[in-house]
Amino acid sequence: MQSVINLSILIPTYKRLDLLQECLHSITQQNVLPKEVLIGNDDNNNFISEEKLRNLFNLPISVINRNISLGQAKNVDDLIQRANSQWLMIIHDDDLLISNSLEKFFSYIDKDNENNVYFGMQKLLEKNRLHTDHEGIDFNNKFHRNINLNNSSSFDIVSNQSLPSNGFIINTNRAKQIGYTYHIEFNNYGIIKDACDYAFSWKCFKNNLNFKFLPIFTTIYRITEGSVSNSKNITILESALTELDVFLNFDLNNFQKTAIQKKFKKRCVKSLKTCVRIQQWSLLSKLFLLTFD
Repeated sequence: MQSVINLSILIPTYKRLDLLQECLHSITQQNVLPKEVLIGNDDNNNFISEEKLRNLFNLPISVINRNISLGQAKNVDDLIQRANSQWLMIIHDDDLLISNSLEKFFSYIDKDNENNVYFGMQKLLEKNRLHTDHEGIDFNNKFHRNINLNNSSSFDIVSNQSLPSNGFIINTNRAKQIGYTYHIEFNNYGIIKDACDYAFSWKCFKNNLNFKFLPIFTTIYRITEGSVSNSKNITILESALTELDVFLNFDLNNFQKTAIQKKFKKRCVKSLKTCVRIQQWSLLSKLFLLTFD
């Protein structure tokens, strides 16, 4: 019988029941099981049966069917507040856990237990083809996920997007204190949507959470129509707005200000194009002035 670890797995989902079930199946393929699996169903038109999923996967599943769609950031934030374990993991409905990665995660945590956030490497799943280990290492090196990463500062880990968009393990109490939503005052933009994972990592930095990289493959990131890499979303624009907010409102040293300013400038041309596409004319004019100031 599989032992239970002090972990809540949080899964935001929206209109992808087939992929959600694949995600849940990957949890059953672990040597150890989480204390609870919380599913936030943001599709208010389609009820997901908690009983059916519990019977199908034999997992301690709780389904929160939203009466009103919240959007990913608020959906995840609510799941965090509901979590009842010492640690939590956020995984998207279209992604997967690698077999036995939870046991490997917790073997590190049990020995270390000095950090707030633990994360490993991702593999990509594209058009039903899973990347090899070699391809996976090449992909993760783009985000500096290698043996040298634990010598980096928290600022470098977050600014280089070394922390994956999901599949990391974070102390539940700290996550609840921080909250998942990120509000942008610039041009009254509001809550970050598509780039909420990246924005949350900056909240972790601001609140002095420390990070530990584990040199193991832990999750499979599936490229789908709704993935961040898809050109139809507004991730680049929102990433730039987050970096602008960090530059303007975080307590940074001169080196960090220069680094974040460079990142913001690199995203600006694509951000301006996104503003045109989504017809955000006021935001376009303000970003244009900042870009070419």
